[in-house]
Amino acid sequence: MSVEADIARVAGDSLCIAFQVKGGGLKTGGDRIQAFKDGDMAISYSALPYCAVPGGHEDFHFQVITVPYDHERMLGGQTRDLFAIRFAEPAYARPFRAHFNGIRQRHAHLANPDEEVAHIARLAIMARGRLAPGMPEVRATLRSGLRYAAEEIKAR
Repeated sequence: MSVEADIARVAGDSLCIAFQVKGGGLKTGGDRIQAFKDGDMAISYSALPYCAVPGGHEDFHFQVITVPYDHERMLGGQTRDLFAIRFAEPAYARPFRAHFNGIRQRHAHLANPDEEVAHIARLAIMARGRLAPGMPEVRATLRSGLRYAAEEIKAR
């Protein structure tokens, strides 16, 4: 499948959560240019343009989870002005990355897929400063991410 076909499949009015799997490079969005390396994550709105440029001759591979905007699921957190920038909040990085990996790796076997998608969307919006970490729903989301992190540690 071509890159253009992948892009065409992304639902409009969605939150995009991207994981840089392999091969760093540069991503531009809005007026920002940022370097990305293996393991970095980015959060953006689907209708805002960005450009990803490989940093060398190695493979450049990233994965994206898109979550269609839903006011209730996203607790009213605004997403429509989120240009693609690297997620850099160290306090939430572990549960956020673990939750993303859990959804990505076990998507066919999730007990409650709707709830898990709501959790990853809320983690992303919170990471971008659009939801307060003290909200009960966001605390539940953090617990879910920490559960995924604990499962990763246990598996290792």
